[in-house]
Amino acid sequence: AKIGPGIRSGALVGAVANADAEDNQPATATVEGDEVVIEATKAYVTNALIADWFAVVLKCDDKPAVALVERDAKGFTRGERLDTLGYRGVTVAPVWLDKVRIPKDQLLGPFDDWGPVTDLRRTEDLILAGASVGLGARTFEAAKAHANEHQRGGKPIIAYQEIRYRLAEMLTLVQTAQLTVH
Repeated sequence: AKIGPGIRSGALVGAVANADAEDNQPATATVEGDEVVIEATKAYVTNALIADWFAVVLKCDDKPAVALVERDAKGFTRGERLDTLGYRGVTVAPVWLDKVRIPKDQLLGPFDDWGPVTDLRRTEDLILAGASVGLGARTFEAAKAHANEHQRGGKPIIAYQEIRYRLAEMLTLVQTAQLTVH
């Protein structure tokens, strides 16, 4: 209740910590009285460096759950920004949760199945797919502008059939991706 309005209004920034680190040690939560203790290493977290709150996908009692963790929680560490090809406006970084304690009411679940977590992952995938389509469209527009402005043999390179073919192929791929995302 204290997070939702801030996220919806844009006053708070959220992130989903979904992908476990490469060592395949799943994130876990243990309920201790009125608190939940979290151990996790998440490899690729979008908005990690700017988020106020993190939805951390983990297992609690061997069932899927999502913990809502504030960025300033004791034991919560954010890593260095990772290089992202073409996604300069997105901050992606690893995060570590070392015995982070949160109130029990900030744990969603545990759920009987992976349905709610799968829905969260689909939403995350859709956001990344939309960003990728936007990146592809911007790349096409930049290539087209370059082909119109750059000269070879006294004429713009877009006058050459091979360049037009490559641009048409690129546009087809971008439009196919747009349709797939829609």
